[in-house]
Amino acid sequence: MSDAKKRQEAVDLLAQFAPGEVMSEARALAEQLEREERVRGYMARRPLLIVGAAMAAMLLSGAIVATLLLLALPPAVSLAPWLRLPVVVAGGLLWLGATMALMLPLLSRLQRTALADAPGSLEPRPIDVPPDSAIAGDLPGADFHDAYVIPLEYGKRTALELYLDVVARTPAWVIFLMAVRNRAVAFFGLKNLGRLGDGVKAPADYRLGDRVGIFTLLSLDEDEIILGDADKHLEVKLSVRKLLQEGKPFVAVTTVVHIHNLLGRIYMLFVAPMHKLIAPAVLRRAADPAAR
Repeated sequence: MSDAKKRQEAVDLLAQFAPGEVMSEARALAEQLEREERVRGYMARRPLLIVGAAMAAMLLSGAIVATLLLLALPPAVSLAPWLRLPVVVAGGLLWLGATMALMLPLLSRLQRTALADAPGSLEPRPIDVPPDSAIAGDLPGADFHDAYVIPLEYGKRTALELYLDVVARTPAWVIFLMAVRNRAVAFFGLKNLGRLGDGVKAPADYRLGDRVGIFTLLSLDEDEIILGDADKHLEVKLSVRKLLQEGKPFVAVTTVVHIHNLLGRIYMLFVAPMHKLIAPAVLRRAADPAAR
């Protein structure tokens, strides 16, 4: 039985005993909860629609630029025949990366605005990296970093348990994008990270150095964990930290990236805009009671 039907049955049962004013308030509350559920359902699908439209537009623009470059290269250009196609492909990829860097933050901002206006929404907000967090020590020399915070009743759960809960509720469209990433980077000799939820086990079974999905557990504390992964092109670290702000529980997630070479910079040109769309979406899903 759906939640809406359960609420309606509760309202009908209450109508047999409650006075009219109480019934009016109960019906109004039930209608509000139903509207909020519809909004959450739409917002859960909205990121996939945004990402799909953005990727289609960017791939199309990249193909157009590559075609124009191919047409613009006259035979007199002193490039070996085997170099012409790589030059065109590189030009198209650079255009694609630049388009992503411009479009996705804008789309993410529009999405945050829409969700902030939605009734009952739990919207992650960007913050400075918590200065008392362990990962703050990795900020010097970092090429990329960001942090998001969201209200979340964590109770007695540890930071590791919170992260595992987040992974368990990762949106399907994020899992799809991870699979696309793993296939794409294989052409450049980078690691296949697998999926966020690969090999997950009970929280008490984890030790420092264990793999937790796509990351390695680098630091383990009740209030904060740090996970990371390193490849030849860059090193990334992720912190999940419990916070109290004005007596209310929050969870902060911080990402810090150190780039090693040119390949890493090109990689981040594509990944950074996507990260700014994915990180809030994953947090939002984790904090939404309807997704549990």
